[in-house]
Amino acid sequence: MRKTTEELYDRIRELMEGHTDRHNEAEILSILDKADNAQLNELMLRIDLSQLISDVDDRKFGPDNRTKLYDQLLGRLAKLSVDVRVALIKALQKGRTDKQEEKVIRDVFLGTFDSSLTALKNGIDAGGDYRDLQ
Repeated sequence: MRKTTEELYDRIRELMEGHTDRHNEAEILSILDKADNAQLNELMLRIDLSQLISDVDDRKFGPDNRTKLYDQLLGRLAKLSVDVRVALIKALQKGRTDKQEEKVIRDVFLGTFDSSLTALKNGIDAGGDYRDLQ
């Protein structure tokens, strides 16, 4: 039986409580990977994306789960709503951005077209903080 978006969201929140180890991260990635497009969009809007990005790590020894997360999201970029794209960019802009995060932001912009690109830029500018396109 397929889990509801609410059940998936609750499980991700549970996995993100406290210390997130590589097994928790792998389960989060699996949940996001198996979610259909509508579920993925809803999950991305409900999850604290800044915390998710912070919780999912690349390791010196072991899996590069943050890279996998970015690859998953960029691989499904065409299916992500503009609101999710805005939320992702805003989460990536919190604090210092590294080369990998800047590449993800660039790829989101380059993968967004026409009126969706205008909506993306407007959404980023409407954030009410200094993280905008000005």
